[in-house]
Amino acid sequence: MQLPWQKPGQEVERGRPPSPLTRQRVGEKDEVTAGKVSYAVTLKGRWRAQERPHVPLELLRAPLQVGEPVELWSRGDWRLAEVQGLEASTALLRHYKVRVFGQESVAVVEASYLRRRFLKGSAVEVYRGPARGWICTRVSDMASGPGFTNFASSLDAVTDGFPQADAEHPEPCAELWEPQSGGPDSRRGAPPRKSDGSRFQPCDFVARVPVLKEFAVSDEDVEEVPSFLLRPAASSPSCPSQVFQI
Repeated sequence: MQLPWQKPGQEVERGRPPSPLTRQRVGEKDEVTAGKVSYAVTLKGRWRAQERPHVPLELLRAPLQVGEPVELWSRGDWRLAEVQGLEASTALLRHYKVRVFGQESVAVVEASYLRRRFLKGSAVEVYRGPARGWICTRVSDMASGPGFTNFASSLDAVTDGFPQADAEHPEPCAELWEPQSGGPDSRRGAPPRKSDGSRFQPCDFVARVPVLKEFAVSDEDVEEVPSFLLRPAASSPSCPSQVFQI
């Protein structure tokens, strides 16, 4: 039986509304019921550790890696960015250094403001269940199609992980959102809000990514897979030297 995380103690980020993504570790126990995988995870606070059983796979995310393409939630929109480094984290919260497309400066943001981004045409692995484990494929490089999403970003014109701006319609520099003192999101660790004022849910960090089917005979044989069942393959240009999960 092959599980997404094989080693107890591996660190993950867990989403649990209305709280932000928190740092936790995979426990000794895992469970497979009707083909669905769940884990027991341990939340290590400042004073004591708490175990949370039966956490479904879609609520867990492996830490982001340096050089990985991501999207940053800023001022009501998802913006293209890249992880530049790991900032000092607290016992519960992880912070990342990211660079937004169109900006030279590096911002420090909490994990709750970032989601993974998969480049079109990049090599990935799809988790096909406990019996089969991770299977290699690639993200579709088709521009559009019935039911496709725009979550996978194009590799057509990429330099250092960032698509080049259209000369006629250059993308403006993004102004990073910062919580205002005394505002509703001023407390440390507050998860981001949508434009309607509601808090983000775990499903907001999951996208349907178009990938080639396992036995595809053409580039049109595509299926959409939830992003929590994907991880970059070691051969992918968007993958750091270390292979990581989900």
